[in-house]
Amino acid sequence: MAQGIVFYTNPMSRGRIAGWALEEVGAQISWGLQQGTLKARNRFQKYAETVTARKAHKKSTALDEALM
Repeated sequence: MAQGIVFYTNPMSRGRIAGWALEEVGAQISWGLQQGTLKARNRFQKYAETVTARKAHKKSTALDEALM
């Protein structure tokens, strides 16, 4: 009978906004590491790898490359 629980979230919830903010920070760290404007540290590199490994990042990168 029970098919599971479905959770609905508001697009402007605090969780979504915090996730967006962390993605923005990750984008800046990735860019700084690529350009050499940010000193390479293990934590920065691991965080950048985590952000760039996400499905959403890969999708947006593919869209950007298609426009170039």
